[in-house]
Amino acid sequence: MQKMLQILKNHLEQGQDLVLVTVIAASGATPRGAGARMLVDSEGRLYGTIGGGAVEYRFLQIAGKVLEEKSSYGHDFSLTKDDVQNLGMICGGAVTVYFHYIPAGDPGTIALAQEAEGRFSLDQDLWLVSDIAAGGALSLADRSNPALAPHLTRHSHRIQENGKDLYIEQIHSAGKVYIFGGGHVAQELVPVLAHVVIDIGDSKSTVVEDMDSLTEQTGIPFVHVDATVATAPEAYRLLGQLLGREEKAEQLATWCENTYSELTKVMEQVDADGARKSMLYCLGDKGTNVIAEGSFHAETVNMMSRNLAVLEDVVSNGLGNEVDLEQILSWDPDVIVFAPDSCYEDVGTSAQWQGVRAIAEGNYYKTPYGPYGWLSSPPSVQRYLGMLWLGALLYPEYIQYDLQEAVTEYYKLFYSCELTEEAYQHLMANAMPET
Repeated sequence: MQKMLQILKNHLEQGQDLVLVTVIAASGATPRGAGARMLVDSEGRLYGTIGGGAVEYRFLQIAGKVLEEKSSYGHDFSLTKDDVQNLGMICGGAVTVYFHYIPAGDPGTIALAQEAEGRFSLDQDLWLVSDIAAGGALSLADRSNPALAPHLTRHSHRIQENGKDLYIEQIHSAGKVYIFGGGHVAQELVPVLAHVVIDIGDSKSTVVEDMDSLTEQTGIPFVHVDATVATAPEAYRLLGQLLGREEKAEQLATWCENTYSELTKVMEQVDADGARKSMLYCLGDKGTNVIAEGSFHAETVNMMSRNLAVLEDVVSNGLGNEVDLEQILSWDPDVIVFAPDSCYEDVGTSAQWQGVRAIAEGNYYKTPYGPYGWLSSPPSVQRYLGMLWLGALLYPEYIQYDLQEAVTEYYKLFYSCELTEEAYQHLMANAMPET
């Protein structure tokens, strides 16, 4: 709604008549429910959607007529087989749609859009009220209005009582909602809850087009933040600007910069001495998937070791490339690290794996996990923990930091968590040589 009001304001100021099309009631199976909106000008749909296909085409035709007549009105549509001629499609439901004509330069609507923009920035609960009885006139409301307060709920609805005919929709919610997972439920929730969606990670060649497309589809600004291991400090600073948390972002960025700089210097000295260890990062229940050198997930392994998994066709996802034990034998790594859910517990007693020098000599370890993997899956800031761990594991004589102190500092800074001795030892189980 924030984006729609911005577009509405801009076009009214530019001298264009508009129609705000709103589904104010729906029952049964319909393409979109109550609250779906579409903004239309003389050229057609400007923003939003109320169903697509034949439904939307018919509504656009009516919106064009509203622009010609310069008059607002509502219309009931049936989507059943008995009344299919209404829309040319059968869904089994019914919708009531209101076509609100807004003349070019309308001062009341422009002022409302300006006020809404200011109140969005204050993170307040806010509702948009359409007075159907008064030609769809728009107003803003909050719970300070005693007459409307009982009707200001999270759900869009129509009120027809005591001579009033109002359609009320919440257009801003105060506070934060945390969504875990990216499935169908999350896909439905994000457009309702979000003011901006931030995609963090590897920059694909189509990232600009992808973000533009998602913004157009949802009406919510989508922003991509490049976040490799090296660019994490810049990513945090940008996130701080986007979220208004510059001070915290600077703390995280500075920690990343200092840690990356320290580990870079360690590896420069390691390379100067010709002491870089060869390594494989193995995944899967058989341990024969590897994170190859060219993968986005391999940044930490590449920085801290000589990644022997050099393959022609690199799999970009976190599952890695599938190889076989014969290939691992031919690579002959100095060290093997296994993913948290891999076959670490089995390889020590496996006759096949005993043929691999790193396994036979006991130079294999399990990657720490908590709350996510330290090397990849997902390729997040926890890779800094992976770098610190690999530095202590592979090059103890080169590092100047205490691993436990560094990990404890990270958990406090990034997660506001006081890492206990017991918790640390649990994280590091099978991750370091026995002493």
